[in-house]
Amino acid sequence: TDPERNAAALAVQGVLDRTGSETGVAIEVRKGIPLASGLGGSAASAVAGAVAADKLLGGGLDRTALLECAMIGERKGSGADHADNAAPSLAGGFVLVLPGRPPKMVALPTPDDLVVAIVHPAMEVETRRARKILGDTIALEAGVEQWGNAAGLVAGLMRSDWALIARCMRDAVAEPVRAKLVPGFEGVRDRALAAGAVAAGLSGSGPTIFAICRGRQSAEAAARDMAGAFRDDVGVGSDIVVSSVNRDGARILECG
Repeated sequence: TDPERNAAALAVQGVLDRTGSETGVAIEVRKGIPLASGLGGSAASAVAGAVAADKLLGGGLDRTALLECAMIGERKGSGADHADNAAPSLAGGFVLVLPGRPPKMVALPTPDDLVVAIVHPAMEVETRRARKILGDTIALEAGVEQWGNAAGLVAGLMRSDWALIARCMRDAVAEPVRAKLVPGFEGVRDRALAAGAVAAGLSGSGPTIFAICRGRQSAEAAARDMAGAFRDDVGVGSDIVVSSVNRDGARILECG
């Protein structure tokens, strides 16, 4: 693989450049995230590369520096200079990302009983294409709605206010446009909500759809019904993941 086109390799190179190291590094990536799935796969690779390289060199970089190194790889993977995927992959949990050089990460609390259902149908949506169709501007009305939802969601998480989370976890900007690239989206989302999910929507650029649920039983029901909708309405199979939120972020599992 060309290291100049690999998110993990570019992040590793960012760590090497930042630390002034001339160490050679061989990289093997084992990743359970499908390509073009809307699950932040390039950011996950970039974060893994940065964290692993830093550990190899003695662990001298703080999280802000690691985030900047990971963003080097993320630019290549998604074509955008942002940290909205890399930051939570690095830090874990819900993360508010404030723009700037460097961007600032603000950790938000996760309600104890929050469980996520993820359904990835057997289709792909290329990230660059999904980003391109958004355009460079948004309507003022959509912006006002989005800003209100973002503020309300932060407040809901801070208070563990499920009603507020349900009301505000809605995307008024990207999802209405990108959902057109995912056949059956509305039906799948509606099935999740009917099964008891607090909120549901498009994950990243799609085609994966997520459901925020209160408790594992509700999440399993939502996942089952979402997969059923893809099967019955679109004729495609799906991979399912039901999980609590990882609050620890990226970490070294084995070293030696």
